[in-house]
Parts: sequence; C-alpha cells; structure tokens
Amino acid sequence: RGRAERQDFIVAFGGGVVGDLGGFVAATYLRGLPLVQVPTSLLGMVDAAVGGKVAVNLPVAKNLVGAFYPPRLVLADTELLTTLPPGELIAGWAEVIKHAVILDPELFGEFRRVGGRAATNLDPEITPALVGRSVAIKAWVVSQDEHERTGLRMVLNFGHTVGHALEAVLGYGQIRHGEAVAVGMVAAARLSVAVGLLAEEVADQVENLLKEFGLPVQLPPQVEPAALIDRIYYDKKVAGGRPRWVLLRRIGETVIRPDIPDGLVLEVLNTLRP
Repeated sequence: RGRAERQDFIVAFGGGVVGDLGGFVAATYLRGLPLVQVPTSLLGMVDAAVGGKVAVNLPVAKNLVGAFYPPRLVLADTELLTTLPPGELIAGWAEVIKHAVILDPELFGEFRRVGGRAATNLDPEITPALVGRSVAIKAWVVSQDEHERTGLRMVLNFGHTVGHALEAVLGYGQIRHGEAVAVGMVAAARLSVAVGLLAEEVADQVENLLKEFGLPVQLPPQVEPAALIDRIYYDKKVAGGRPRWVLLRRIGETVIRPDIPDGLVLEVLNTLRP
C-alpha cells in the first residue's frame, strides 16, 4: 500500500527476529532497499544487527532462506535494554560471552570478574563497555570475512551447531536463541575436551560462567540427543556431507573440525541430559 520506492529505507526497530525479517524484506523488495538496524534487545545489538546476514527460518532448520545484506546504519542504545524482561536480557548475554570465549581471553576474564550480577543489573558504565567490546569483536570478524569465504567468520558459529538443532527440534519460539546457544557452547566445549583439544578445567570455566549468568547448560528433559544429531545435518556449515564443528583449543583460540564421529557427539550430548 505504501508503494515504497528504491530511495526509501526500511528501519528494523526491534529484536533479532525483527532485524532478520526487516533485513530480508530490505534485501529482496525492489531488489534492495537501504536498511537501518535499530536493535532493542541485547542479542540484536551484539549479533543480528551487526552481522550483515538476513534470513527467515524453514521448519527443518534456521536461516535457510536469506542473503548477505549489510545495513547502512546500526543504532544501538543500551538504555533500551532496561525495557527487556529478565529472561530476554539473560539470553542475550550468551552471544556476548561467546565472543569472549572464541576471540578475547581478556574479556572472558572480565566476565569472570564481574560475575552474574551483570546479567540483569545494567550498570551505566559496565554494560555499555561489555556490549561495545562484543560488537567490536563481531564487526571485526565480519569485516574480514563478510561472505564466509575465508573460514574466519565460521568461528562465530561456536555453540550454534547444537544450538540451532535444539531450536529446530523444540520448535521455534519454545527456547530463546541465546539459551539454545548456551547449551550448544557447553556441548562444543565438552566435545573439545573429548577429542583432546581443550583442558577440562577450561570447559568447566565456560559452563560455570554461563550458569552464573542464569543460562541453561543442560538439554531440556524432553529432547532426545539422537534427534539433535539428525538436525545437525541441516546446518549451513555442513560440507561434503559432514558437519564442521567449531571447537576450542583454549579461550580465544578455535579450530574447525569436520572429522568428529556422530557417536562421540551423541556420547557428549548424553552427558548434558538432566
């Protein structure tokens, strides 16, 4: 009805879903309209709005239909985080912690220092600093490998192989994205230990930090680990018919492994059952 023209722009004002959907419309309508992202959730600020990826889900898996379409502008005001319910705020910290785990040992140490009180106690100095640092990490990775051609950007998928599968198995909207990613990070850390890459005490540190922030670290009781294995094969990182796992060597250093047997993954997932 509005008869938008190519000089018009779309403002995606909302959380990650709004940003993805608004961005998808901007990327496809009239073969592209300028996009402005105004994220109102923590997850939107540190993840969806700054990734340059826009997509919609299909029933079998997340983000299967979409495009690389960077916004012209991202406006993130951490004051908006005060409007969030506690559960939404807590879920957003999963992506912030993920950035620390994969690329910033110093930030990981800062999270361990401030502890879980930062989860819902939005300090006017600490919160913008943590969010800003997390955004800078993701923006740097995206700027180096915008279209996922060098493999660098794949490190951002740490925790997402199991996380996305968990969302699909439960049904979209039944678990928050950040909650699913938190469980996925624990799974990836434990898998890293199982293949001899990571010291068990470091996996414990990752799990304990997520717990401190009120995030889940176990599978929901109704989820069968075998069902997750099936969904993992719909992951966009699958190549040559094999999932490519983002695993940890240490805090700040990841490795991509396409050779992880499904049986070992299932064994690790079974340890995450409540």
